Amino acid sequence: MSDISLSKAVRTNLLSLQSTATMMEKTQERLATGNKVNSALDNPSNFFTASALNSRAADMGNLLDSMASGIKVIEAANNGITALTKNLESMQSTLRQARQDKTFHTQSFDIDTNSVIKLGGGQYGDSVSEISLATATEAGEKAKLISISEAGYLGPVSTAATEAGGGARSVISGINGFSTNDKFTVAGREVTVSGATPTADSIVADITAALNASGSDVAGKYTVNVGATGSDNAGKIIIESVDTTAPAAEVTFGTGTTAATKGSTTFNYNAITSSVSAGGQAIPTGASFADFVTNLESMADDGKYTVEADAETGQITLTSTEWGGDVPEVSGILPSASEVPGSKAKTEFTLAGASDGTTFELTHAQTLTIGGATSSVALTAGMNATDIKGRLTADTALNNNYNITVDAATLKVTLEAKSNGAGTGPTVSSSQKAAPASPSTSDFAAGSVDYTTAAGTTALEGMAGTITLTSGTNEVDYDFGTGATVADMVSTLSDDGFIVEAKNGGFSFSRADGADFTIEVTGGSNTSLGLGTAVTNVTNGTLAQTAGITGGHEATLVAAGGSDLTDQAILRGTALAGLEITLDDDNGNTSTYTFGATSTQTELENALSQHGFLAKATADGLDITRADGTNFKMVVTGGASTVLGFADTIVESDDGLPPTVAQTAGTDDTAAIVGRVDTDPVQGASVATVDAQKSEFTISYDGKSANVSISSVKGGIDAITTSVNALDTKNWQDATTIAVNNQLKNQGIDGVEIKFDAEGKMEFVAKTAEAKTLSVSGSDAVALFGTDGVSTGKAEKSELTSTKTVDKFVELINRDHSGKVRASNDNGKLRIENLSTQTLDIAVDTDGALKSLNVEGNSVRANLSKQFNELRDQLDKLSDDASFNGINLLRGDKLKINFNESGTSAIDIEAKDKSGNNRSINASNLNVDSLAAVDLDTDEAIDGFLSKLSSALTELRSQASSFGSNLSAVQNRQEFTKNMINTLETGAANLTLADMNEEAANLLALQTRQSLSSSALSMASQQDQSVLQLLR
Repeated sequence: MSDISLSKAVRTNLLSLQSTATMMEKTQERLATGNKVNSALDNPSNFFTASALNSRAADMGNLLDSMASGIKVIEAANNGITALTKNLESMQSTLRQARQDKTFHTQSFDIDTNSVIKLGGGQYGDSVSEISLATATEAGEKAKLISISEAGYLGPVSTAATEAGGGARSVISGINGFSTNDKFTVAGREVTVSGATPTADSIVADITAALNASGSDVAGKYTVNVGATGSDNAGKIIIESVDTTAPAAEVTFGTGTTAATKGSTTFNYNAITSSVSAGGQAIPTGASFADFVTNLESMADDGKYTVEADAETGQITLTSTEWGGDVPEVSGILPSASEVPGSKAKTEFTLAGASDGTTFELTHAQTLTIGGATSSVALTAGMNATDIKGRLTADTALNNNYNITVDAATLKVTLEAKSNGAGTGPTVSSSQKAAPASPSTSDFAAGSVDYTTAAGTTALEGMAGTITLTSGTNEVDYDFGTGATVADMVSTLSDDGFIVEAKNGGFSFSRADGADFTIEVTGGSNTSLGLGTAVTNVTNGTLAQTAGITGGHEATLVAAGGSDLTDQAILRGTALAGLEITLDDDNGNTSTYTFGATSTQTELENALSQHGFLAKATADGLDITRADGTNFKMVVTGGASTVLGFADTIVESDDGLPPTVAQTAGTDDTAAIVGRVDTDPVQGASVATVDAQKSEFTISYDGKSANVSISSVKGGIDAITTSVNALDTKNWQDATTIAVNNQLKNQGIDGVEIKFDAEGKMEFVAKTAEAKTLSVSGSDAVALFGTDGVSTGKAEKSELTSTKTVDKFVELINRDHSGKVRASNDNGKLRIENLSTQTLDIAVDTDGALKSLNVEGNSVRANLSKQFNELRDQLDKLSDDASFNGINLLRGDKLKINFNESGTSAIDIEAKDKSGNNRSINASNLNVDSLAAVDLDTDEAIDGFLSKLSSALTELRSQASSFGSNLSAVQNRQEFTKNMINTLETGAANLTLADMNEEAANLLALQTRQSLSSSALSMASQQDQSVLQLLR
């Protein structure tokens, strides 16, 4: 409180007491927590360093849990391997017990010298082996293969038709590349082409002359021939070395010769796309230039091209492998090309117009609907080209997007896009359509005569004068008087487009084309004909007109072979009675007419000529048209359509064409392409070398195989048949025998040798008579040895040494059937011991007397096979059960254990095979197969299974060792982690923990100081007390 004043001594002692209290509070906190640093305020550096050390220690503590769990997984797997090992050892014990068991059953029976014994079942299975003393002794036979050529074998034969010959070849193609006096060299000898028109034959003569010229050092070393007609060599020149070891003759083209080149294509790696093919094969592009080139090279043979690549520039060239061959086909790389300007989309159409003598003008008002326009465009009749263009350009969208022109002479409108680009010109349609004609017609029936009856004809004979029908230049007339008839009048006047029909009281006159016409009657007969006046003008029809957009043509149905519908009697006849016609254009326009007893031509045509249809009765039936080009159909019901001139009751027009609007698509500008450059080949002379041909095949004997290669006795076409003598043959056979026997020996076949018989045929013969198979295979095997290239030898059966019949059979059976059965003499009877787990069937035929016996199989071994299989089944079950916390290393699971808190140090533990690949451990992977009883028939088979079990045990021990190493590594890391945690926690404690002894001493000292300060304060306050006493 500010109004209280303390003396200096009291204040000093008070401050000392407060300071001591604060230090005591801090000391007491350290003693209570055991830490000298309890917050960042105490010591920021130590506090945060200790916190980091403790956090890392906590993270590593979590790793310890993972390590401990991993150790248990490994221990579980090791337990499984231990159990598997014991199981395999039990299986071994079972097999050894089977091998030791010899409880084979026997059967004894009588035999004599003529007895024939047949053995089946047991180790013979389904086969039957026959035993008799008559076949006890047989001579041996060596396996042998003999070449099939009738004239002996002298190696590959050279002909003008084969690709290769006995000697190396140089094959010249493209004879058209040579001209007279051209020069080239063959084997160093200059050849001059002769003849006005060189041919393959003449060039062969030129080469032969040069090679065999006087003083030539190559005379006789080559044959020169033209390739055989009809073969791949046709038209080619074959130069073949006579010496089969010599190289092909070198050919160099010289002056004048046109040398062939090979087609090629060059492109840069940067031009390839994601999908490239070459030579008809897809080429993976890979991740780099080197990858792509490698892929090209790997497919070059099949694609028939070679590859040249420059890694520095990225240029790649593919060249055909054939002289004159086409450019290798490449896709996914565009050909190089210059820039190509595009085109503009446009639409063209012509509006119907007419000329007034000076200007071509629009005939009909209409509205145009144009794709992309702001709105429809209204046009009025009488507009010229300028007016129409003005209306079109007034539309903002059209004016912005198209250049618009209108031809003044034709009213042809062109809408052309203002820039190049893909797309099609706009669609255009007009509200105005072409209009068909409507008939002009007039009916007159005011007279008193019914001209549909015979009386009408009589009336015409009594009339005078003429009736004339006129329409423009069309005019018809008819004279009344003696001989006039109604039918004759109707027929005469129904011409030039006029239609006349007789009626009760007069006649009906009309024109289907809608033209105006005049009826004029002279002689005062107009009243009798039903006409009120002598001259009558008919103007109620309309002509067909073109309107809107021009260019279409009418749709039509034209009758053929129908009834004459201009004949009223037919129109009202029974054939048409009740028949109904319906016209429909699928746009809602429909016209219908039904024939009846009062039908007339005019009524028929007028009824159907509605909504754009125009009907016309003809002598062949009924014609229908639509001037606007819309296709339509006619449906006939209630009668036969053939009367109308149509075979079907539903007939569709298909020749109509709406007005023409020509839309043209535009194209984009095409930029220049930097792609591939193809170089076409030059067709001319070329030379290819072909290595000498060799006969190649494979000899197999006693489980081993050797590849054999044999050269020809002499090169040169037809040399074998024309120039090989006996010495050549002998020397070649000797050399071939040595070479082939060395080939066989070097490849592990010592039991076979090559020979040549007296006819010169090649033989491969086994050196000893053994029951082994000798076979030949390979590319030339069938050609040399035929289709049956297999020969099996036969071992010799020696004479029996025994004298008694039973002993002879015992000796014979034990010699030829050892391991399957065992024979012995049972007090004069033949005893057969069945060395199998299966029943042995014995049939004995003694002079026709048959006896059948059975010898049971070894049941002990059969039962042991079942025990073995039961143990084998446990292998997979043990593997399945060796899991911990859901992880089973024996079933192929992977265990990953992290060794540090960042996960950068870890170990992956899994079961692996010899190659280091992950695998599960089970019976199949250990190559432990289940057994059938027959598998334990022989000790050798049992030994084979024991060997497999030994290998399986070795694999298990190896895997156990691997798991042991893994366990050791994890345990070592576990111990290391524990030590690290201790180090981290100790380091953190050193930074924060208090020394309790020191803090206790400090507290005692502070308590003493507090007591002294209290006493001093008391003493200091006594002076104030003395003053107070004075005031009392």
